[in-house]
Amino acid sequence: KVRRKGKPEVKKLIGDVKDRSVFLYDDIGDTHNTIASVVNQIKDHGAKELYLILAHPTQGDGHEPKLGALLEDDFVKQVVYGNTMPLKSKWATHPKVWSIPLEPFTARAISNMNEDTQMSTLHDYKTIVQLYEDYQTKYDLLAKDSLTQQVTERTVKIINKNKKR
Repeated sequence: KVRRKGKPEVKKLIGDVKDRSVFLYDDIGDTHNTIASVVNQIKDHGAKELYLILAHPTQGDGHEPKLGALLEDDFVKQVVYGNTMPLKSKWATHPKVWSIPLEPFTARAISNMNEDTQMSTLHDYKTIVQLYEDYQTKYDLLAKDSLTQQVTERTVKIINKNKKR
């Protein structure tokens, strides 16, 4: 995507997605305009299904109709937000919407910086899985409220489901 006069514009899709599951990552879920455009392009190029991962759910004014359309689309299997802020949308309790804890990943990144270790170690899938498995173990022992435990269990389920793909 490129920005023209402060507004993002999707230019073209690079790569072949035909008959594939697509994981679309973006940093911010604000109005969902760009995301909706990209999802439509991916669908038009013949992808089988799409999983949307947004690190930061700012959910700006006007996001609800776009998010609602994405969630009602059978092509979009899941919308996952990082837990950087509470989900404020009426869609927050939709079964396709999940919020995952970013603490393990962020803590490891800070640790890597303090230990002068390369950040590229966080690009390794097995490392990420291990971070969340360790996180789940700690929360199984320490969780005082069931919501924390449910979110952690859901995160590990997502990871384990995707391990099988």
